[in-house]
Amino acid sequence: MTSVENGPQLAPPASYLVRDHVITATNLSEEAVTKQVLYWTGFRSDSNKNDIVDDGLQSFNDVKMMSEEDINAMTTSFANRTAVNGIIFLGTRRIKYLKAFTHWIRDFYRVSSVPSIAGLSEESFKSQMDRAASRAIVRKNMEKQTKTSAEAAPPGPLQKETQWKHWEEKFTNYAKAHIGASGVPLSYVIRENDQPRPTINYPDFVAKTIACAPLPGEFYDADKTTVFNMIVSFTTGKSSGD
Repeated sequence: MTSVENGPQLAPPASYLVRDHVITATNLSEEAVTKQVLYWTGFRSDSNKNDIVDDGLQSFNDVKMMSEEDINAMTTSFANRTAVNGIIFLGTRRIKYLKAFTHWIRDFYRVSSVPSIAGLSEESFKSQMDRAASRAIVRKNMEKQTKTSAEAAPPGPLQKETQWKHWEEKFTNYAKAHIGASGVPLSYVIRENDQPRPTINYPDFVAKTIACAPLPGEFYDADKTTVFNMIVSFTTGKSSGD
């Protein structure tokens, strides 16, 4: 948790927006959190914050579903409005933070956690935004490298049941080289522990997503089918798959 030089701060009401203090309230609504984030990222006008929230950021689920292309479209839409209808010029810096905010929200869901700004100030939150944006770049690079990585680490056909343990290890590495629908390596589908444990220390965030990605849901269902098809492709027609 971030500390403050002037000592602990009182928990702000849900409607109060703070700039330099640490957020200590843990019961803020999703809309209040979003408005605080907008305030921290440069939207000081209440009307601007309200218009942006009303346009499609009323809940964490709304933010989670926003892509970078959606942010670009929203930017253009606000810029094309008249003064009466609420014209807003977001600017490059604020657009980048909005995109990072969507990645930050999704990172929580990737590790089965609930988004929270408790313990954060404007400075520490922006630091988390930078980290979320960097993780998004890492995921894109991993997706680009998927074909090369997968071709370099195929498990090969499972010829005999006695080869299962060795083949399973190779297949897990193979699945890890493929990125799933939510940006998590597919090896999470076949992890040993079904229950996520987000409070444990992991070597890196990718390892944490593999260990903690939620198993129920649309993304998991799609990824489970992909992994199943992978397994079938390496076992069909072999004695082990008969």
